[in-house]
Amino acid sequence: MWTKRDKNLLVGACSDGKEWALTLDGPLAVLTCKEPPDKSWPLWLAGRCGSRPDLLTAKARAKLDACAEAKAGAALIYCAKLLTAKRLDSCAEAKPWAALEYCASLLTAARLDACAKAAPGWALAYCAKLLTAKRLDACAKAEPGWALKYCASLLTAARLDACAEARPWAALEYCAKLLTAARRARCKKYI
Repeated sequence: MWTKRDKNLLVGACSDGKEWALTLDGPLAVLTCKEPPDKSWPLWLAGRCGSRPDLLTAKARAKLDACAEAKAGAALIYCAKLLTAKRLDSCAEAKPWAALEYCASLLTAARLDACAKAAPGWALAYCAKLLTAKRLDACAKAEPGWALKYCASLLTAARLDACAEARPWAALEYCAKLLTAARRARCKKYI
C-alpha cells in the first residue's frame, strides 16, 4: 500500500514512471510486477523506499537481481545495500566509477582495489581514505590533478611533490599550503 510518505518519494520522478509506479500496490510491488517502463525504476524505487534486504521475498530478490544485472550502474547508485554480495561485486566490476562514488564502503578490499585501479580519479575523489597506501599512491601517480584536488593531505611528501611537478597549476590552486616553499616557487614558474 502506498503511504503519503511513499508517494512523496516519487516527487521529481518522470511522469511515465510515476504513473506506472502508482498503479502498483505499493513500493515493493515494483520488484514483483511485470516489466516497468525502464529497468532502472525498480532499483530506484526499492532504494528510495528504504527496503531492507531481509524483507525481500525470493521473487522480489530475483527481480532485483535481474534489474541489477541489466542496469549495473543504476543498481549501485540506487540500491547497493539491497544487493547480494555476489551481485554487488559483479555490478562494481561492470561499473567501477559508480561503485567508488556510491558504495565504496560496501565493497570487499579486493574489489575496491580493482575498482580504484580501473577508475583512479573516482577513487581519489570519493574514497581515498578507504584505499591502501600503495593503491592511493598508484592512483595519485595516474591522476595527479585529481590527487591534488581531492586528497593532497593523504599523500606522502614524495607523491605530493611529484603530483605538484606534474600539475603545478593544480598544486597552487588546491593545496599550496601543503607544498614546501621551494616547490611552490617552482610551481609559480609554470603559471
